[in-house]
Order: sequence, then C-alpha cells, then structure tokens
Amino acid sequence: MTQQQSRRALLTALGGAGVGSMAGCLRLSGSGEGTETGTDRSTDTDAGGQTDTPEQTDTPEQTDTPGWGQWIPSDPVVSGGAETFALDVQTARAEFPQAAYEGFDIPDIADRLGIEQSDIDYFAGTDGSGDSEFVFLTGTFEQDEIRSNFGVSESDTESYRGYTVADGWAWGPDAIITSNYRTVLDTRFGDTQAIGAAGTDWGTLLSVVSAGTLSSVQSGSFTDSLSVSAPRSGVAIDAASGGGATITAHLLFDSEREAIDALENNEDEVREGAANDEETLESLEQQGKRLVVTISSDTFDF
Repeated sequence: MTQQQSRRALLTALGGAGVGSMAGCLRLSGSGEGTETGTDRSTDTDAGGQTDTPEQTDTPEQTDTPGWGQWIPSDPVVSGGAETFALDVQTARAEFPQAAYEGFDIPDIADRLGIEQSDIDYFAGTDGSGDSEFVFLTGTFEQDEIRSNFGVSESDTESYRGYTVADGWAWGPDAIITSNYRTVLDTRFGDTQAIGAAGTDWGTLLSVVSAGTLSSVQSGSFTDSLSVSAPRSGVAIDAASGGGATITAHLLFDSEREAIDALENNEDEVREGAANDEETLESLEQQGKRLVVTISSDTFDF
C-alpha cells in the first residue's frame, strides 16, 4: 500500500470510527416485559387517591455547557438532522468493560495517529451525514508529531485558523477534526452558533447529560418506547458500580406544566416502556421542565 493509500485508509477509519457504536448505545431498547424498582414521583397521592399537584412556575436551570459542545454547530441538531455524541475517553477507559470501550475504536484511532490514548479527552461530534457530520477528538496533541505519523510533508499541508490541514481534516494542539473541519473550527471560534448557544433549553440539556461518560442530545425523543414525545431529549450512560450500566434519559419540554402533564397522563405507559428483560426502571421523576428516567442495565448491549 502506498503512503497516499495508507492516509486514505486512515481517513476512512477515523471518519466513521465509533459512530455506529455511539448511535447504538445512545438509544434505549424497545418496550418489553421488565422490572420496576423506582418509585420517585413528581406528585404525591393522598389516602383518598387524589393527586395533589402544587402550583408550578417555570424556573431557569443552571447550565454549564461542556467544552465539547463549543465545537458542534447548532443548526443540524436543532433542525433534527443530526444527534450529538460525546465520549469521556478517560472515564470510559477506566470504567467501561474493555469490549465496550474498544467498540468505540479509541485504541485503534490512537495507534493509527501515533498518539497516546491518555492524550485524548473527548471523542465527540454528530451522527449526521454529509454536511451534518462532525467528528473530532479533543485533548492535548503535538501537531508536528501527528503530521509525521500521518505521512504528510509540511509542504503538503495548509493552515486554517491556526490548525494544520491535510486531506480534508485538521489538527491542532487541542483537537483533531476528521470531517467538515471548517464548520467545526468556525463554531469553535464563535463565527457559527454552537449547540450550547442555541438557547437556554439546549444549554440545560447539554449540561445535565454531560455528567455522563457517554452522552447525546437531539431534537425530539431519542426513543419511541416511552410513549411520550418531547421537543428535545438527551441520554447519558455510565458504568454501574456493580457491573452493567446506568442510563439516565432526559425529556425536556417547553414548560414545567407540560412536563407535569406528560408524567400525570402517561406515567404507566412510560414505566412499562422503560424496562425490559435486561433493563430495570430505577426512577421516574419530573425535574422542572424535564422528565428524568433512570434505568439500570445488566449489560452494555443496548
């Protein structure tokens, strides 16, 4: 294989690496017979069976947009054309089962680029296609070392916003971008709106899911098994201390009233749809404008 063919093979591998695994993990299974252990509710029921619903007023939630969210443009996500994904590489490396971690191809990516896995902070982007697909790594990188490992001479590279560019991808001291690098860098430098700046609700959603090791946000509901449709939703997946995984899903409505109504009118259906033979519903609660569903899974096979 020639040096040019080797580079093309690397680009192909990096362009799709791990994205299929991300998409599979970030959706819950369909409804089925399952076990419910959670009892958290947003309302209390008195002895007479009447539900006492307190007056609710919309209150803003504190947001802390994750760093990777500053690289992803808002348009394809808000319009429904793509979903974000983000993997906290070092936490996944330490806590996920080895097979699950390797399913994201991080060891292979690091080996191909000649970097250390410990150099990578996040593997993130969107699972869209064409102009809606963005894939990048954030971390600490040596630009000249990557160029050398990639087999590109300095005279064959260009520069965009201070990042080295070759064969349609870009890299710099804090990121390696493997698709649509101009849009990603324009977003990073504030010339294109980032998903975290698309509005308070998107900022809230990014903030709450980013606590997970593997996370995603999107327009609409991430699964049709919960019988409730929300304008936007997110999911976070963590390794459980006793093995398996903990999945926390967030359905974000336009108001607290809508979230309350969704729970009151669909609670039984949501509880039934959230569990199956390998997944247990741990809790279901309303938190402000969100319905939060927490599920434990015996495996990482979602």
